[in-house]
Amino acid sequence: KADRTRVPMLFILITSYQNAAGDDALMVNFLDFVTAQDPRFRDTGVLLLISQWDRYVGDKDVKEFIRDRMPITWNKISKPTNAYGHFTLGLINEVDGSPRIATYDEEPARRVFHWIYRTITGKNLTTWYSRFFRSSL
Repeated sequence: KADRTRVPMLFILITSYQNAAGDDALMVNFLDFVTAQDPRFRDTGVLLLISQWDRYVGDKDVKEFIRDRMPITWNKISKPTNAYGHFTLGLINEVDGSPRIATYDEEPARRVFHWIYRTITGKNLTTWYSRFFRSSL
């Protein structure tokens, strides 16, 4: 039975690939600040997302990118209870001077949602159709 007195807490930290290096100290300062406020936050799960990854031009995967551009954040979050990844909304065009989603990529959001669910519940998220196909085989 789930402990209803303990509400799971997660921190989702997001920076773009362009601002990652500049946000490195900011991310660690935030995590240090909340831990200083309440030591229970020390064990809180962290998900670091690098946004606009589809625009990144480079030869590093996301892990190497974070280790290189965000070394103090990497040292803080590199433990099994935390996660990192890249994120994109899809193809973004400019319409009348404002960004608009031209083609939405649902896979990054799905991965984030599944990580949040698994981290909080300890179980993998299954959908009604995946249960149906598993039971009909």
